[in-house]
Amino acid sequence: MAQVRAAGVSATTTVQWLSNMLVAALFPIASARFGMQPILFGFASVCVLAWALVFGCLPETKGVALEDIDLSAAGGGAAVAGAKKKAD
Repeated sequence: MAQVRAAGVSATTTVQWLSNMLVAALFPIASARFGMQPILFGFASVCVLAWALVFGCLPETKGVALEDIDLSAAGGGAAVAGAKKKAD
């Protein structure tokens, strides 16, 4: 389990750094071409859509053991839903 967790953390860190690099590289080019207002509106729109996805589609996992989340993902979500009811 620890090896899978380490690989997952490594992959998410890599994606985060690559995404940051892409934004930093494209921001000056895009702002010169389109202007600041459309670019910042686009970034804000992406943030709002991501927020809606997280809060609308992903289950709450507060207080749930990592092993239970793994079992829940493999079996359809019952463990996370049950833990959410206990937390409420």
